[in-house]
Amino acid sequence: MTMIAAKVMDVVAEVSLPGGGKLYYASYFCRLQRKEQLREGNATKEAQAAVSLLYAIIAQLFEIMRQISALDADVRFEDALGLTPENILGLDGSMHTWERGMEVLDAVVKVMPAGTLCLIDALHWLDNRGTEAQLRNLIAVLRSSKMKVLFTTSGRCAALAKEMTRGEIKSVDCDRF
Repeated sequence: MTMIAAKVMDVVAEVSLPGGGKLYYASYFCRLQRKEQLREGNATKEAQAAVSLLYAIIAQLFEIMRQISALDADVRFEDALGLTPENILGLDGSMHTWERGMEVLDAVVKVMPAGTLCLIDALHWLDNRGTEAQLRNLIAVLRSSKMKVLFTTSGRCAALAKEMTRGEIKSVDCDRF
């Protein structure tokens, strides 16, 4: 599935919208770092990887805001976001600041242009009993926005199964490719 997700992102990067518009997107390919030392506050590799996912999506969405502001000087996101430098500077890379990170993500997704794509691959690697609630919260925040969110996974992910309806889940038999 990761190869399919990567190909989707290759195609998305080439899309030109009518009138010269741009399709904005963020993506993240989840993985566990085998030899990475755990930060204080992260009990497992899954927790640490979940924090990395959250921060990476936030960073990419901030970059989208920067790109939009560069194209149109009249567009300013600061007031709409309602964030202070402390909201960002307080993020320490651990689960201790997960809620603060989610507040930042929630503020950022609310100002994203409609149709912004967010692709997250291999979320199942991050899903365990210690991270399920946080991942479910992340999924819910992303899905509550005007963004289009695509999850690709080659394994069972309890967080996705609990947050999505059966009609939203599509299976692909990769053996047929």
